[in-house]
Amino acid sequence: MINCDRLCRAIGPAILHGGLLWCLWGNGPVSAEEPSDRWETYLEAGVQAREKGRYAEAQRLLLEALREARTPGEDDTRAAESLNNLGLLYHVQGRHAQAKPLYERALAIWERRLGPEHPASAAALNNLAEIAAEENDMAEAERLYLRSLAIEERTLGQGHPQLAVGLNNLAELYRRQRRDSGAEALYLRALAIVEAAEGADHPDLAPMLNNLAGLYKQQGRYALAEPLYQRTLAIRRGHDGPIHPLVAVGLNNLASLYHLQGLTLSAERTYVEALHVAEQTLGREASLVGTILGNVGWLAYDQGFFAQAKQSYQRALVIQERALGPDDLRVATALDGLARASRRLGQVAEADRFAARAASIRTRQTQGNAEGLSTQGRTAQGAQME
Repeated sequence: MINCDRLCRAIGPAILHGGLLWCLWGNGPVSAEEPSDRWETYLEAGVQAREKGRYAEAQRLLLEALREARTPGEDDTRAAESLNNLGLLYHVQGRHAQAKPLYERALAIWERRLGPEHPASAAALNNLAEIAAEENDMAEAERLYLRSLAIEERTLGQGHPQLAVGLNNLAELYRRQRRDSGAEALYLRALAIVEAAEGADHPDLAPMLNNLAGLYKQQGRYALAEPLYQRTLAIRRGHDGPIHPLVAVGLNNLASLYHLQGLTLSAERTYVEALHVAEQTLGREASLVGTILGNVGWLAYDQGFFAQAKQSYQRALVIQERALGPDDLRVATALDGLARASRRLGQVAEADRFAARAASIRTRQTQGNAEGLSTQGRTAQGAQME
């Protein structure tokens, strides 16, 4: 049986705004000797490890859950839940190419076994929409979000807290497209639903508060953004403790707000704290660490410390290449920073090489998205960073 009452929160390590990702847990009592009980034990432990930022442990446990789910005679909706949760694990680490096919397999199972109008199918559609948005395929992302939301409204009702997931994510898409009034209305509706259903300190509020703060920051409404970032941090520290990847994300975002306001000392102090938390929880080579280092480089650049900026960008580049591969857009972001810093240091030839490589990555990404859109069209006819 699918339990659709649990919401999993995850924020992609380079997009520090972020959508909400859905995980669904199986439930139902079984005896200690049954394979299904082993599956549920592995799945629950894997989800908990992921939520605590222990990603290597989470991968091991979720792979075990997937193996148990494939035991002959087991309901293959358990395989779908395992695939979806493993996809979530890869997704929050920025491993989108590995996450997407797992979501697609989970969706195919759920649609076949439970029907296309089931909340489980809506969960997989939401997660696939997140991947599309992160690949800058905005039209496909909006289509998937709207389809997911329509299923939720019909099956769960307009006041159900899970509806807030899709509303937040569609709002985030609109924010990125600068459809600000639509984004703000959706964020506020999502927050109202969760607060009414779960209370004012529920952890599911944190990503929504973070994203609304990001919208206000993007608009230059800094006085509205800061208390929302502070509330986000308070909720995350209260729920996850002071040393957690999501606390590092919140600190990074608050630091970037201070940076934009010209509060250099506050920004530097908060970036340093964010970096410490990220390294403590994920290790020194995690993509989130690379993201924060890139922001540290940006702060140094704005202060005229170009050599220091270049050093931070170089370390960010190495980390992002190792964590995400040479063609990820976050690698291009680090290269852009290196090009700017090198140019200000008089290293023009080196700056040109960095800039050319960044442009090449973006060109390949754009071409890949265009090819994907064409393929999707034929199939259909046949069937901020802060």
